[in-house]
Amino acid sequence: MLQIDSHTHNDYTGCRIKHITGQLDEDVIATVEYNEVNNPISLTYNKEKAYLLYPRYMFYDSKNRLIEYKVMYDANSVIEDHRYGYSGDRIIADTNTITFTGYSVVLSTFEYDSKGRIVVVTQKLIDGEGDPDSWGTINYKYDSNDNRILGDEYIYDNKVNFRRTNKVRYGCSL
Repeated sequence: MLQIDSHTHNDYTGCRIKHITGQLDEDVIATVEYNEVNNPISLTYNKEKAYLLYPRYMFYDSKNRLIEYKVMYDANSVIEDHRYGYSGDRIIADTNTITFTGYSVVLSTFEYDSKGRIVVVTQKLIDGEGDPDSWGTINYKYDSNDNRILGDEYIYDNKVNFRRTNKVRYGCSL
């Protein structure tokens, strides 16, 4: 279970989560840092090594678009590195280099409908270890309220959600 411990909310900062607490064998606290324009730039944990929770860092271009998302093992070792390509303000490609358990590079491309919702994600192994045929295409559908539907696994509400507090919607799973 995750609990949002503290955040600020006003007209100038939006919803800025400071800490998220989750219970494993003990309380684990994630801390979110932001840049001067309210984009999250890091997510760190107080018990990183004990629970294999690795710090995450986000980088933006001059248009404040997320261009890179890194998961670090330590100060010098990158476990996962996402690099994003855009068409206008929409992410159309994610090149993900994974080095934690070997080496692979996965290219994900995104197609959108007229409402700006992702409707097709195509993933392809472009380099490294693994079966290139194990990647494929995912199609998404939406209900009349613009909620993504896929079986019965999603529940929607109007409550504050740490995955919906920033315009950065893809790649930054906190």
